[in-house]
Parts: sequence; structure tokens; C-alpha cells
Amino acid sequence: MLQRLSQLQQLLKRTSSGAWIPEIDGLRFIAILPVVLQHLLERFYRATDAIKPDVLTDDSLAYFISRGTVGVFLFFAISGFVLALPFARHAVQGTPRIPLKQYFLRRLTRIEPPYLFWMTIFALVLLVKGDYLLPDLFKHWLASITYTHNLIFKDYTRINPVAWSLEVEIQFYLIAPLLAFLYFRIQHKMTRRIGLLLGLVGVIALQTGFGLMPFQVRTSLAGQIQHFMIGFLLVDFYLTDWKDGVTKSMIWDLLALGAFVTMCYTWSGVFSLNLLFTLALLTLFIAAFRSVYFRALISQPWIAITGGMCYTIYLTHLPLLQALTPLTSTFAVGHNFWMNYLIQLAILLPIVWGTSAMFYLAIEKPFMQRRFPKLSIKLNTKRLRQLAAVLVLFAFSFVHPLHAQQENFDFSQPQALKLRPVAELSDIAIQNAPELKAKQVDLEKQALVISIQRRSWADLLALSMGGIYGNGSALDANSDAFGTRYLITDRKTSGLNVSFSVKITGGDLLTRGQRVQLQRLQVDRLLEEQESLKLQIRSALIAMYFQTQQALQILSFKAQSVENMRFTLEIAEKYFKEGNYKPDEYSVLLEKSNTANELYMQAQVEAKKQILLLREFVGAEVLVK
Repeated sequence: MLQRLSQLQQLLKRTSSGAWIPEIDGLRFIAILPVVLQHLLERFYRATDAIKPDVLTDDSLAYFISRGTVGVFLFFAISGFVLALPFARHAVQGTPRIPLKQYFLRRLTRIEPPYLFWMTIFALVLLVKGDYLLPDLFKHWLASITYTHNLIFKDYTRINPVAWSLEVEIQFYLIAPLLAFLYFRIQHKMTRRIGLLLGLVGVIALQTGFGLMPFQVRTSLAGQIQHFMIGFLLVDFYLTDWKDGVTKSMIWDLLALGAFVTMCYTWSGVFSLNLLFTLALLTLFIAAFRSVYFRALISQPWIAITGGMCYTIYLTHLPLLQALTPLTSTFAVGHNFWMNYLIQLAILLPIVWGTSAMFYLAIEKPFMQRRFPKLSIKLNTKRLRQLAAVLVLFAFSFVHPLHAQQENFDFSQPQALKLRPVAELSDIAIQNAPELKAKQVDLEKQALVISIQRRSWADLLALSMGGIYGNGSALDANSDAFGTRYLITDRKTSGLNVSFSVKITGGDLLTRGQRVQLQRLQVDRLLEEQESLKLQIRSALIAMYFQTQQALQILSFKAQSVENMRFTLEIAEKYFKEGNYKPDEYSVLLEKSNTANELYMQAQVEAKKQILLLREFVGAEVLVK
């Protein structure tokens, strides 16, 4: 029991003020859960072989789960509450003023290190996998870590799409002190509350009165500020009306359930539905403090602790699900889609929670120290060194020679990507082919062998030379009538012998021509192999060339399709607001728009892969500069 309490204490969130509000972390759990469920549903839908609806929105349960983005808007309201609280305490209760330097330093040290770490890690993963080219990936990474990706690229970041909401959060962080000062300087509480509510109505009217908001507006503070201001209103209730305790009622339990369901079905660009959504968000937030069972549920230790880890969960869950779902989807029972989705939940939710808890303790929680950076840097030098090593590795990859030929890729304008002529690339590929270079060496070797074989007749010629020289004594015997006489004489001998011979063998005469012919046949074989290799290289290059050309054409087509879908969606949005377009048809159109964007990104990946394969095969640049 004590060990369990100790583990819970380790996971318990630390706030900069030291005051922990379990209801807030419980609401964070309510916010992060639908986000994870939606992303798991989308990835399981792509990976499973189970029988499934053609479009997720055709199924009522799938449509409900696909509305998980409402959790992001709840996060915005929670941020409004948390950031306004210390400034409101100073204005309402007279607590010490929060220095702006301390506020901004706290925000920087709390949010930036984990975010920078994970965005860098995920960028490295994409780089190693080869999904994106280095210059293109670097631009998205740089825009992401500076919180400008939505504005610059008008699209979700490729590194971790959920980061779009963090850019909105950062924009709010910058002006939250000013908004809190302006709001809480109004002494009369009813006046400031009514003013805030009227301001929310005005903001929503502006957002919905000019048609479909552009992406960079919709994913900015201008498109989401009403959700943050709900948090301001709750802070007002929390410090004034509820300062001596809050009256709880089970009616708020029913309202909490109704509010969440209402949020899922009223998230829209229509003025009336947007107003209803904002009211439901406010109701859910109030119910977290005034309900009986709902408040008890979200205040449970594991619920609140999970909510306290939501930043790490939010940053890591999508890449983790993207990697694991293709593997876990093989664990299936029958072909029922929802039965197998429950199996995925049983497998993947514990994995997401466990890995998030580990990374929360190792990476996020150290930066929650009140005395950061002094204390945290001292205690976590090893982790910081590891982070620095990762960043150095990432920086090194930018100048690595392997990436020297990737500087002229620009997939933002697919129509401008042109391949060099196929005949030109064919000649370059043949010239650079290592197999042909090896065949050329073999040909030179055979030519030398033939030259030697032609002179093999010299082996049949022989030239020899010999000589003698020496001293000696001889005993001569002379016999006559008088008898035999012996005479010893000294002699010197010398001589020279030179000879030249020709050896003629039948085997040599009969086989010399055949041996030369055999070597010539070897040369002919090598020449045939060389021509065959050239033909194979040309054939393979033509196939790869047209595959790459087709990939570029598909990329251009998908880009045009996304543009057409955007235009269609703008028109549909106009008619939808006027009541002349059915909600279910509009939802289907939104799903088709998302599908078109996803297919466009897949076409980019495929085009990059084909260009890289063709470049590797040719051994030179393949695009027209």
C-alpha cells in the first residue's frame, strides 16, 4: 500500500503555485480521452481487415468518436482558467502581483523543453524512415518549434499534426496577462461577466459572419479565443461565488453528460450551433465543480493523475498509435469492426498510458519545479546532455554528405517538378553502373590473355650453351721390342658448345588455334553480357522513370484535387450556414476533404520515394534544375 502511494506521489502533478486543483486535472482527462479515442479509431480504420463502413461518418458511433477534437477546445478553456487564476487572485483577493518576467519565464520553461524534445525526436524518426527529404523536413521542423507552422504553411505540421493547438496556446499565453488585467480591473462582477458574455457572442458572430474561416485563422487565437475566455469566467466564479464552498447537485451530473454530447454534435461553423457549443462547454466546466458523481469521478487519483500527464500524452500518443496500430490490428476476433476496436483499446491504451507516464517522469515533470531553471538543471544534467546529443545529431544530419543531392526538392509546387530526358538519364546510368565497369575490367583482362596466347609459340624455342675447362695428368704406356715404358704428362682441356633447338609438339600445333578461339569466345560472351546489362539498365531505368513520372502526375492531380475540394468546401459552408445544405451531406464532404488531404500527403511521400530511387539508380540528379 505504501509503495502504491509512493508511486502515485511520483506521478502527482506539481503546479507553479503549489496549489493543485484535482477537478482541473480531471477535466484534462476528459479532454485527452476523446482525442486519443478519435486518433486510434482513424488509424485502426485504415489498418484493419474487419468489415467497416465506407465512410466513418456513416456510422453513428464512429461519428461520435470522430468528434474528439472537442477535447482540444476543452483544453483551451482549461488553459484560460489556469493562466487567469494567479492574476485574478491578485485582483480579487489582493495576493502578491505576478511579475511578467516570472510569468513568461515560467511558461517558457514549462512548455518549451518537452515540446522541443519531442518534435526533434519525431522529426529524426521521419528523417531516418525516409518519409521526407531533409530540406523539406527542416522547414517544417523550424516552423513547428517556433509555433508558426499554421501561419506559414497553412496546414498541420507533418512532424506531429496535433501541435496545431499548441500554436494557439502560445498566442494566448502572450496576451493572457493583458486580458486578465482588463477583465478583472472591472470591480462589479456582474458587469464584467455580462461584458464577457456579450464579447463572446460578438467574437462568434465575427467568426461565422464572414463565411468559412481560412485555415490560418481557424487555427489561431482569433478562431478559438471564446474557448479560452470560458476559463476566465470560471475563474471569476471560483474566486468569488465559490470561495466559501460550492453547492453540489446531481442535476449537474445530468447537465455534464448532456453538455459533452451537445459539444460533439454542435461543433460547427454555424453561428447558432457555435453559441450552443460554447454554452455546453461552460456547462461542462461548471459541472466539474458543482456535480456530485461527475466531480467524484474526475477527482479519482488515477483520473486526475492521467489528466496531469496530458501534455506528454498529447505530444506522444499520435506517433505511438501510428507506429503500433498496423501491428496490433492483426490481433482480431472475427470481422466485427467494433469488437476489434475494443481489442485495440485494451491493448493500446495501457501502452499509451505506460509510456506517457515514463516520459512524463523523465522529461516533463523535471521542468515543473518551481525553482526551475536552477534546481532542474542541477538535478537533470544527464537528461539535458542526452537532449543536447540528440540535437547535435540532428544538426549533423543537415550537413552530412548523404544529403548533398537533396537541395533542389520543392514539393510545394508539384507542377514545377520535371524529370530530365530519359535518354540522357539512361546514358548517365550506363556510365555510372558498377556492373558495367566490372565487365569492362574483365574484357581488358581477356584481351591481355589473348595477346599472351598468341605468343605461346616462343615456349617451343630453346637456346643452350655449354663449355669445359680443366687441368689433369695422364699416364701413357708405350710398348715395343724392348718392353713397356710409362710416361706421365700434364694436360689442359677447354671447349665451348652452343646449340639452338626447336620443339615441335603435336598437341601444341593442334590446339593453339582452339585456345585462342576459346579466349575470343570469352570476349564475345563478355561483350554480350555487357550489352545485356546495358539493355537491363535501360529497361529498369525506363520503368522507374515512368513510375516516377506517374508519381509526379498523381501528386499534381492530388494537389489540384485538394484545391478543388477546398473551393467546394467553401461553397458548401456558405450554403450550410444558410440552411440549404444538409448536415449529414456536409459531414460527408468534410470527410472527403480530409481524405483528399491525406491522399495528397501520401502522394508526396510516394513521389519523394520514387525520385530518390531513380536518383540512386542513375547516380546523378534526375530533376531539371
